[in-house]
Amino acid sequence: MNKISINIPKIILLLTSVAAVASVFISLYAFRGEATSSQVALIIGVLPLVLNIGAIALFITGLRNFSNKLKIHYATLGAGVFLLSLGQAQIPYVILTEDWAIVESGLSGIPFILSVILMFWGMRKISTLLRIKTPWSSVPLLILTAIATSMFVILLPRTDSTLPEAVLLATIALITYDMVFEVFCAGLAYTIKQKTSSAYRATMGWLFWAFLAMLPSALFYLATYLYLSEGNWFYDYNIISSPFFFSSLFFLLAGFWFTKIVESSEKIKPSNFLGLDIVLFSANLVSNPSDIDVLLDTVREISSESEKQTSFTTQQLDKLKDTYLAIEEYLTTQENLRSFTVSGLRQYIETTFNLQDHSDKAFWDKLPPNEKHKA
Repeated sequence: MNKISINIPKIILLLTSVAAVASVFISLYAFRGEATSSQVALIIGVLPLVLNIGAIALFITGLRNFSNKLKIHYATLGAGVFLLSLGQAQIPYVILTEDWAIVESGLSGIPFILSVILMFWGMRKISTLLRIKTPWSSVPLLILTAIATSMFVILLPRTDSTLPEAVLLATIALITYDMVFEVFCAGLAYTIKQKTSSAYRATMGWLFWAFLAMLPSALFYLATYLYLSEGNWFYDYNIISSPFFFSSLFFLLAGFWFTKIVESSEKIKPSNFLGLDIVLFSANLVSNPSDIDVLLDTVREISSESEKQTSFTTQQLDKLKDTYLAIEEYLTTQENLRSFTVSGLRQYIETTFNLQDHSDKAFWDKLPPNEKHKA
């Protein structure tokens, strides 16, 4: 059962890749193989949509064993990616139906602004769970920055447009707001990546690049409404949407690495200092390392002493056991991102280090039974 669960993310990744390639060939034949601007625009519009659907599936798959609060916040983030997909779906729809009313009315920008609002809110709540304080999570600063930036952009000189003035100004303001939200989302992802444990850094790193990669598309859209018009190859071939491919690819990778956080299929070969390995491994499960920094002072001291030793003394093992129990208490009662029980945590560690077949169990077989079986 566990093996099937572990393979699901890889299956989703494979199916998404196949679907992405298939969408290119479908787009090629949508216009009977003619090298038209509509054909290229359709490919550029469909690819990010397919990748984002795969990213959402991976995030949903990876939510097991996480706290209910984190599930809600990641669901908010996923809803943002879903709305981004809806926004991207407008592109192939308009190309295939030639129904430009939604673009001309300015309504096409609504899914994009709603998506970044949800993404920002989800990232902000995740940083709150981790007790991370950063200006990137400040709503007043975000709103003030968005207003100031949009006012500046609206005052920029621009070419004549066929759109009504009110629609044009509203569209420019929405795109600018979108850009500011993307910057704040990227800032939150980077800050969380820097302050969380290594287990969470890969997914946060890819989220950072995903948010950052959304910026060029917003800039291209802004430049289009300010300076370009239909008939320009940059506009007609939908090059303005091309950076969405990279942001969607990065969302897909972020989703894949999110599923790897709780994956326990890989066993770790213990070193000669098994007790230290266990404590460091359990400490890495803590999402915010600063919360247990004081507990790790003992670990640092013993680690320094072990450089001149071939094995631990009984006193050192007792200290490591007490440190582990303190970390275990934190993980089962105070950890905000993942849900642990004592029995589940210990089973996870036993499986990871293959302790059942290890003759030297350090302090592991000396753990209090009442703690070991506590629910």
